[in-house]
Amino acid sequence: MRDVAERAGVSIATVSRVLSGSRPVRPDIAERVREVSEELGYRRNLLASSLRRQRTGTVGVVVPNAGDLRHARLVQALSQELHQRGDTVLMAHAQGSPEIEEESALRLLDRSVDGLVIVPCDVLRSRGLVATISRHVHVVQVENDVGVSGVDLIAVDEGAGVRLMLAHLAEIGRRRTLLVVEEGPEAGSARLEAYRQAAEAGRTTAVDEPVLGSGGMALGREVAERVTVGGDRGVDAIVCGDDLVALGALDGLRARSLAVPGDVAVTGFDDVGLAEVASPSLTTVHRPLAEIAAAAVERLEHARAAGGGPAVVWRLPPTIVVRESTVGPD
Repeated sequence: MRDVAERAGVSIATVSRVLSGSRPVRPDIAERVREVSEELGYRRNLLASSLRRQRTGTVGVVVPNAGDLRHARLVQALSQELHQRGDTVLMAHAQGSPEIEEESALRLLDRSVDGLVIVPCDVLRSRGLVATISRHVHVVQVENDVGVSGVDLIAVDEGAGVRLMLAHLAEIGRRRTLLVVEEGPEAGSARLEAYRQAAEAGRTTAVDEPVLGSGGMALGREVAERVTVGGDRGVDAIVCGDDLVALGALDGLRARSLAVPGDVAVTGFDDVGLAEVASPSLTTVHRPLAEIAAAAVERLEHARAAGGGPAVVWRLPPTIVVRESTVGPD
């Protein structure tokens, strides 16, 4: 650092400020320091800096399934948000297992991460882990709330998403609906409750009991292959609690030579990348992942600056993206 300071004609303190970003420095001076640092091959000692600042500049992120497009996009959004603030993400993939989730989170804790963002695998079985981790580092839950007092939750208003979708379907004359939702997660339970409330209030007609299950596309395909479509007893819209379930439903209906949306409309939830390129393109509920990531990072920054404080529960409003699976290509 001394060599960089001498070559750039500035103080060692100025070099430190430029390379750490701790305080603003005149742009022309900062650029000169960076150029000299690169010429001399100087890199800041992150370990020593971490010890001085009592920060590692890393945030742990634990998701149930890194292969799930929703979780992959969440990690991407968090990475972008943290990168802008000079931090790095250390991600752990729980593989859908609370046991692996616990092991992975504790390893991140061993690496002295500055905070942890977690999408809990299981509302009940992940509770003890979240309680333990939150005693050592600030934790932000995303999507699922395990019910630990004093821990932040950033989520989407799942019920609002269902209500928006049912209102859209009613507007285009589709009132005889069937809900197909993955059972287990808190998100699925919230969607189910909102659907039942809408049916009780007469905002939609539940032709049959909601289908609860798991299996993504396989679940949607199975439902589509046996559902009664049209007529006095059939459905005119299949409301899916997941885009993959909806894509499976599209495939199953196609196998029966049923037209979407001519014979039956299909809707999804999450707005993953496949929804836009499906045939027909999928009307779905859009999750504001960038806003979720920004809110989670804001909570981590607040805890870092304020040393904690009361926990918050933020449920962000979703929107719907109307595509061909409900209104056709026109």
